[in-house]
Amino acid sequence: MKRYLPFILFIIGFSGCKEDVALRDWIKKVDELRIKALEAMPQTPYQSEQHHAFRNYFGQIEQVTVQLVQSKDYKAAFNRAIAKVDLKDACGRVFLGHQDWQAILDNCTKNGLFICSEEVRVYSDLVVEIRKQLVPEQQKRFDQTPECQGAL
Repeated sequence: MKRYLPFILFIIGFSGCKEDVALRDWIKKVDELRIKALEAMPQTPYQSEQHHAFRNYFGQIEQVTVQLVQSKDYKAAFNRAIAKVDLKDACGRVFLGHQDWQAILDNCTKNGLFICSEEVRVYSDLVVEIRKQLVPEQQKRFDQTPECQGAL
């Protein structure tokens, strides 16, 4: 339950008129998880602490992606909120750069077996899907923001 609390609060916040505040709170939470994942990245071979950090961060990205795909109301609220934030800051705080993700991914393979949670492997696909769920105006902003493009 503790793992899902920020996500639940994010959804509740999106259902009201304070969508941009809910998005900013979610960005702050994901940024904290991203920092923990980055701190865990060089600590190889990965132990349960590192796997936990990765699962928390990548799991948050996956949860938002699933919600965007499954709920038109959530998608609309997300797009309204995204229009009000600085994408350079938001993407820099939410997404890992491609090189960092690749470094984690490389260390998640041991003897030909993938030992990390599946969210790690599909991260790039999740970022692509988040972009696809944006309205055309927000997709254009996403495409013009290097911090967003760096995650692809």
